[in-house]
Amino acid sequence: VWDAKRGRLLLLSSADKEHGGDVMAYDLATGEAKWLEAAGRAKASVNAREATYLPDCDLVMLGGHAAGDGGRMLSLVYDCAKNAWLGADLGGADPIGKGAFNVDLGLMYDPNRKLGWAVDCYNRASVLRFDPKAAALQELK
Repeated sequence: VWDAKRGRLLLLSSADKEHGGDVMAYDLATGEAKWLEAAGRAKASVNAREATYLPDCDLVMLGGHAAGDGGRMLSLVYDCAKNAWLGADLGGADPIGKGAFNVDLGLMYDPNRKLGWAVDCYNRASVLRFDPKAAALQELK
C-alpha cells in the first residue's frame, strides 16, 4: 500500500511466526526498509492481501477481520500516524462476509469521490465513505 503522506510503501505481513501482523515501511527516498512493530499486530495477523490507503483518514483498510471487545468481529484498519492496528465497526453489509476472509475481494480508493470500493468474488460492489467516528475505532488488544 502506498502511504502518500509519508512517501513510503507499506508491506503488510501475513500470518507468519516472526512478523505476523506487522507492517514494513520502505522509504522510497532513502531506500530504507524497516519493520514498524505495529501495536495490535498479534490480533492483525491474517493473510494481508487486499488493502487500500484512505488518505483523508490516514488509515489503511484491510480485507480482513479481527476480534474486538467481547469477540465481536471488526474490520481491520491500520492507523499510519499511531502505527497501530485498529478494529472498525462498519455496520451494514460486509463485502468480506461476517467472520470470514475473502481472497477474491478487490479493494480500492476513489480520491475524486473520497469513497472506498470493494468488489467480491460474485462481482457485487460495495461502497463506503469511511468515517472514523462512526466506525467506533478500537485498539486491538
